[in-house]
Amino acid sequence: IHGQAFVSRPQNALRILLSYQLRSVAHLVCSPARVKSITSRQNVLVTRIRNARRERRSTRKHLVLEGLRVVSDAQQSGIAIDTALVSNTAFKNDPDVKHLCTQFDSNKTSLATCSEQIMTAVSPLRSPSTVVALGSYKPVDSEKIISYEPNGLIVMPLAVQDPGNLGAIIRSAVAAGSAGIIVDRSSADPYGWKALRGSMGCTFRLPVADTDNTLETIRRARHLGWTIVATSPHNGTSVYDANLNRRVILLVGNEGSGLGPELDQEVDITLSIPMSGNIESLNVAVATAIIAYEIRRQRHVT
Repeated sequence: IHGQAFVSRPQNALRILLSYQLRSVAHLVCSPARVKSITSRQNVLVTRIRNARRERRSTRKHLVLEGLRVVSDAQQSGIAIDTALVSNTAFKNDPDVKHLCTQFDSNKTSLATCSEQIMTAVSPLRSPSTVVALGSYKPVDSEKIISYEPNGLIVMPLAVQDPGNLGAIIRSAVAAGSAGIIVDRSSADPYGWKALRGSMGCTFRLPVADTDNTLETIRRARHLGWTIVATSPHNGTSVYDANLNRRVILLVGNEGSGLGPELDQEVDITLSIPMSGNIESLNVAVATAIIAYEIRRQRHVT
């Protein structure tokens, strides 16, 4: 930058200086020296992602993050990104992907670009994502969720086996201000790639725990003062007549087979949503959203 620019046109000089600094930062963060180029499906980074897909739900150490939105939300929520694989085309031409790459910690994240063929090898989608990443996984203890919130809503999906529905339930719970989600093991994996995509990244915006002992968790919650609320298509109290301005654990999703006698004994309120037109039931994610927002309304949350 010539010294004359600072004297004759200080505004222009400032713009030039800022532009130079931004280019320098982008070069340092996503420079060719740091970004690897992968040309083989046998590369160690590809193998790492494919192996992570086979980790068991109960013992996993990594999250497989699929797509720009999910990876970005995970990174912004404090999930440590171990590995990120980006398609060559997106890295060169997509400004959102470029911006995401600048957010990774160069000391902690292995960042690489690859061809569409290699992205197909690591992505389960028919049309592979532009970004696939591995994030660190730290399990959430359900005890922390039920012990933390003094006047909240916890949503507890039971036997919700469709991951898209589970993801939509999580998304609705976040929107309605839920304090957390506790998922029983007979439900889909909340951290599987389908559920993560269904939640649109919302899984990282509140604590989501697994439980392999639903009955024990509910009994512990009741001991701590939570009201256990179940749903029924037609045989419960109208959601608009019940007093829900309290600490609520909402059990959703197991209408077909019922809760079973032991869980039934732990339920304080059974709710139904009024329906017209001889409709048997609503989609579980839709029903969750309606009830969660009624709880929010009764608490006068705007």
